[in-house]
Amino acid sequence: MDFRSVKTCCQLKCYDIIDCGRQKSFFLGFSELQSKNDKDNFLVRCLEATLPQQVNTTFKRKTLALYSWKYYCVLQNKKLQVCMNFLLSVLQIGRKRLRTIQGKFSRGITVMRDQRGHHNNRPRTISDEVWDMVEKHWASLPHSESHYSSAKSSKKYFKSVDQISLPFQSSLV
Repeated sequence: MDFRSVKTCCQLKCYDIIDCGRQKSFFLGFSELQSKNDKDNFLVRCLEATLPQQVNTTFKRKTLALYSWKYYCVLQNKKLQVCMNFLLSVLQIGRKRLRTIQGKFSRGITVMRDQRGHHNNRPRTISDEVWDMVEKHWASLPHSESHYSSAKSSKKYFKSVDQISLPFQSSLV
């Protein structure tokens, strides 16, 4: 990603508070991190959650806001408050990524860990032993190479439609 300087964001004019050089060093501090975990933890340091002082009861929402969020640009251990649009624009990330981190934070997860591919919610996964048995069964059935492009392919095909009844006939005998 190439750095893009932010020139518009909000009424507070965060881009005037943090000049182009600081924006670039903040962006490079984020973009040079290698893993998603490191980047998510960087973003957590840029957020601060507070309980809302009052809740608007006239506006009906599906869920009430649990936290009021403040966003910071952290440079040399100094926190400078900025708006959300400025933070998203400087780091070149989307709102969804920030909402995901805020959701994890509100559930009590303070150190972000990437869980992609580490779940065990696949109860229908077939074990290796079962696959070995299936391959042995397939090898026991009569098969031949295809007559269409057998020179190009090493695939083997079962010989006829009678294959469905063949295993049952052998078990009845």
